[in-house]
Parts: sequence; structure tokens; C-alpha cells
Amino acid sequence: MINLITVKTENVKAGMILGQPVLNDDGTIELLSKGSQLSKRHISLLKRLGIDAVIIVEEGEDLRMINRHLLNNKLNLLRKSLKSQVKNLM
Repeated sequence: MINLITVKTENVKAGMILGQPVLNDDGTIELLSKGSQLSKRHISLLKRLGIDAVIIVEEGEDLRMINRHLLNNKLNLLRKSLKSQVKNLM
């Protein structure tokens, strides 16, 4: 299991990994994806947009495990999408 923590934007450091996506105010647009490794540019963007805090993968978590977890989530979403599309064709 991956441990996630909430970190105030003012305390975010380059290299930290997002544990949840960052969305716009109404939650309709993904600004930064889950699993993104934050850069100084990303942090500046978060501050400019007034985003107070983000969900970060706790330091010390194995990056390979995180990537495997993200890949599994994406594969599951793809499978669901394909099943739905096949169902619609029938």
C-alpha cells in the first residue's frame, strides 16, 4: 500500500510525487496527473493558481511500486472502457 500525505503548497519540494491528480476549481480539468514528479515550474503553477495543498506520496515509498500501482490503475480503466465499447457495438 502506498502512503499518501497532504502537503501545503508552500512546503512542496521539487521531486515530490503526486499521490492524487490536481484538478481545476470545479474538478473538470486535470491540471497535473497522479504520479507526476513535481518540478519547480509545477510548484510555481500551483502557487499562482492558489492551490493550498496537494496529496503527495510519502517520502521513502518505492518508486517502482508506485509506477506499478499507477500502471495497474490505467490498465483497469482501459479494460472497462474496452468492455463498454464492445458492449455498445453488439
